[in-house]
Amino acid sequence: MVSPPAPPPLDYQPPHAPAKVLEERYGCAPSILLLTNALLGGAMALAVLFVDRVGAAAWLMLGSGVLTIFVVLGRLSGDWPRFGQAVVLALIACAAAGSALALTLAAAENLEAEIVGNRTGPVVVYLETDRGALLATLRLAWQLSAAAVTATFLLAVYAGWRMARVRRARRAADLAEGV
Repeated sequence: MVSPPAPPPLDYQPPHAPAKVLEERYGCAPSILLLTNALLGGAMALAVLFVDRVGAAAWLMLGSGVLTIFVVLGRLSGDWPRFGQAVVLALIACAAAGSALALTLAAAENLEAEIVGNRTGPVVVYLETDRGALLATLRLAWQLSAAAVTATFLLAVYAGWRMARVRRARRAADLAEGV
């Protein structure tokens, strides 16, 4: 007596489903760049907590942080990354962070000039004072904005490079098909 043949293994993915590319899309360095941008975006968004000290730059930092997080998690982390949109949004976030950088740097330099005044020699400013806390906050916001400008610019360059590679591959595939 012969047993019937075993049924074929079940394939739970429909044949038209796109292959997942998240596992092979990013290498180590781009993954670190994405993580850095996500973390800096979160830190920039938290600047809204210091809007009373940082001023208008806090709103620019908030906008830049939210855009950066959206680029990383919304445009680049899906199965079908939107590199063109990521480039544009990353450049907008970079410009907002650059504006915040200019505002916080100018405010910190003005405060330093006000603190130093006409004094000569070393000037000690304690963090416990209002001016010391404001100066520390402005310097921290300046450094955070400088890091965000660098990271979002690198993200825009990387997304643009990936977009160019995808377009080149599509063009080569179209030529191979004879379209």
